[in-house]
Amino acid sequence: NIRRASNLRGFRTHLLSHMSNNNRPHIIERVKQPYHVVFSFLVSSEVFKLLKNAVPHNVRLSQMPSNCTTLRQQMELLRDVTVFVSLLDQDKAGAFFLPEGAVLIMLREEATSTIDLGTRWNFWNNNALIRTHLLDGKNVSQQVQAMDYIIRDEVDRLVQLDDSTKAETMTTTTTTEGQEMFAGRSVTLVHASPPATQVHCLGEKIFPDQLGADMFRSCHFDNMCFDLENKSFVIFLSPYNELLQKLNPDENYYSSVSKLLKDAPVIRSSINVSSYYKFDGVWLAMRPYSICNPGHLLWDSWLPLYTMLEMFGLEEESLLISRYPSSADCENVNHAYEAAFGFPNRTFNHDVSTILPAVGAAAAAVQSSSQYVCASHSAMGFRWLNDHGVNKHGWQPKDLAYPVNMRRGPELERFRARILRGMEINEVDPSEQRQQQQRPRRVVFLCKTSRAEKRVHDFQQESQALQQLFLPDVEVTRLDMRKLLTDNIRGAVKELAMLATTASIFVSVVGGTNAASFFLPKGASLILYGDKDLYLDFDVFNNYGHLRVHWMSLSSMHNDTQLLVDLIRDELSFS
Repeated sequence: NIRRASNLRGFRTHLLSHMSNNNRPHIIERVKQPYHVVFSFLVSSEVFKLLKNAVPHNVRLSQMPSNCTTLRQQMELLRDVTVFVSLLDQDKAGAFFLPEGAVLIMLREEATSTIDLGTRWNFWNNNALIRTHLLDGKNVSQQVQAMDYIIRDEVDRLVQLDDSTKAETMTTTTTTEGQEMFAGRSVTLVHASPPATQVHCLGEKIFPDQLGADMFRSCHFDNMCFDLENKSFVIFLSPYNELLQKLNPDENYYSSVSKLLKDAPVIRSSINVSSYYKFDGVWLAMRPYSICNPGHLLWDSWLPLYTMLEMFGLEEESLLISRYPSSADCENVNHAYEAAFGFPNRTFNHDVSTILPAVGAAAAAVQSSSQYVCASHSAMGFRWLNDHGVNKHGWQPKDLAYPVNMRRGPELERFRARILRGMEINEVDPSEQRQQQQRPRRVVFLCKTSRAEKRVHDFQQESQALQQLFLPDVEVTRLDMRKLLTDNIRGAVKELAMLATTASIFVSVVGGTNAASFFLPKGASLILYGDKDLYLDFDVFNNYGHLRVHWMSLSSMHNDTQLLVDLIRDELSFS
């Protein structure tokens, strides 16, 4: 469910619109004041009474009535609640209707490994709409103390998000000066201590001795800072969160995010800072994977980045990306995608360990006024979100039983649209183009899509056989991908994307440069040649409902020319 956040958000909206009482608004978008904590009627009255005497005055506590058992009843009660406390083994379906940003605290009797909890934990732990906490229930007083810390910390977070409340409750006078520039982005100097860092993590640190948090966990940070003097990210713990880390190790998200970055964030328990530069946007620390290969770059770097932004509802925010250095010979491929995400001038393209604090005249001001730049949001932990998850590549036989992209079609379409929009490619439906301009249907053969010699094919025989049919309004093209990408690799990425949006069929041997097929229009056909364990990118293409995908045998392709021609003729009847 970790890649399912957008699906869950849409599903929740759909249910609310059909189940809500017509006298009330359908959707409560975000948690709002007054803050309200509701206990399930199955939670012991002792726990409820002890916590009622402990929580802050601006929080109201109540217990769910014992007759509140239907899904509709729970939805009406919980959809404007701040915190819901429930038992792990209880039916918590109503918690799905908590407003976005609300908190679910689950109590369990035994300190079982979360890996053994199965679906009781998996769905809620990977639901980005709400913030889930899991507490052991043997020691009642410790459990109540932990809940008190969680509620206070979460309420403080919500107060920070509410500008009007923040102005009324902050004891430190905050003043701001004019805009400065930091790595090509506007920042504002704030004369106050930065807010405490808050984190919301999805996923698990499953095998700490083998694969760490960078593989199985993705986290969204509010108020992540960067120390310009020590060249490191900094997490400022809130007082309640610091107490919670000591009391309940399972809540220790901060120690488990150390592998999300090449350089682990420094965790500081006190905020002894008089000023900071605020970046009102999302700061991402990115380590592109194998950027010499367009396929790896698209599926293993930019797709998980987009997934993470969408997962935490950050896709519309201004972005700042710190990217670790990679092969200089292949930078232009990455720059083409960077431009698509709004970074045409490469101002963000710096090594985090040698980051330049500012540009132009603002440099001196930043260095003398504050050593910290703090982003409103940060998101880290990409690897679990790529196109094959923990599978080796997504095309080996054992990978086929665990497809990663089965439910990802709508997200892939939005990702495709984001890149085309960033490349300033205005897509027009190919059928409309043909009606308006009498443009032919295009069949494009992508040649030499891989460096592996056994996958290098020029499609000369196949393209000639198709041309000899003299099909009406059909244009046949062969592209030498190796030459195209060598001559002008940066321009070629946009050129290939533009070509794909106007094509009816792409024919290719599997390989990295076949990533251009991703930009084919909806309903287009993609014919791929692979063999045995060489059905590269099978998981993503075979589960991409945007395209009609066919797989052919690479080992017998020279004897299958007529089969290919017949298949193309059949697919053209759909275009």
